[in-house]
Amino acid sequence: MKKYYYNCPRGFSNEFSIISVEQTNEQEVKQFNEFYNRYQKSDNTNWDLHQITEKRARKIISDERTTKRAYERAGINLCCNPVGATEITSATEFFEEY
Repeated sequence: MKKYYYNCPRGFSNEFSIISVEQTNEQEVKQFNEFYNRYQKSDNTNWDLHQITEKRARKIISDERTTKRAYERAGINLCCNPVGATEITSATEFFEEY
C-alpha cells in the first residue's frame, strides 16, 4: 500500500511535488520519516508537507498536466511560468534528487 504526500518547501503554489511512499519498503519509510522529522523541526513557516489521498494526488497531477498543455499551446514560456509537479515521484527517486 502506498501513502501519498504533498510537499511544498517554499510555499509557492507552483513549486511542489507529490511523493508516494510504499509502506512495505522499509528503506523508503525510514527515509521519509527522517525527512518528515526534518520538516517538523524546521523553522520555515512556508513549508507544507501533509498526507493526501491517492485520488487527490492523481487529481492534482491531472490538473497540472492540463495547465502545462494549455501553456504550451499558447506559446507561454514555461521557464517564466513554471507548472507544478506533472508526475507522482516515488520516495526513492525523490531522495536521490534531494
